[in-house]
Amino acid sequence: MVTAEEVERGIRKVMEKDSEVRRRVKEMSVKSREAAKDAGSSSASMKHFIEDLLNDTKLS
Repeated sequence: MVTAEEVERGIRKVMEKDSEVRRRVKEMSVKSREAAKDAGSSSASMKHFIEDLLNDTKLS
């Protein structure tokens, strides 16, 4: 079981300005936003997936 003090300590550590965890979360946030944009990798992958599904359906 985790105590309230341990949770508080963990949150405070993450909230520190120079926290490595905070830096990594910020970095992943930026990467996620880029991937989700219209020209991003996630968007492109989804478009290719849909095209493949549509092409396979036409062949059936």
